[in-house]
Amino acid sequence: YKNPKFIMVNPKRKHTPDPRTIYRDYTFRWMIEVCHREIKQQFNIGKCQSRDLWIVNGFLMLIGFTFSVWKITLFFDTQEDESQVGCPTWANWFHEQYIKSH
Repeated sequence: YKNPKFIMVNPKRKHTPDPRTIYRDYTFRWMIEVCHREIKQQFNIGKCQSRDLWIVNGFLMLIGFTFSVWKITLFFDTQEDESQVGCPTWANWFHEQYIKSH
């Protein structure tokens, strides 16, 4: 790429961090890596073929919003029933009431 854009960089440290700080930083970094992997696998972020900055930014914001809604839905769904992950209970109710009845 001719003019790469950087989303996030690590700040330079002025002193040597202790082991707890290192562990916290790598734990946070691992959560970011998992997020990137899930976005690439679930939402096909690599499929965006546009090079227009406005389109790419809009696409990334849409993906971020969709990913957040997906994760929140999974969180609340697992809170309702630990054995079932996937379709929320309200979606099952809607399907039973409106889709199957018509």
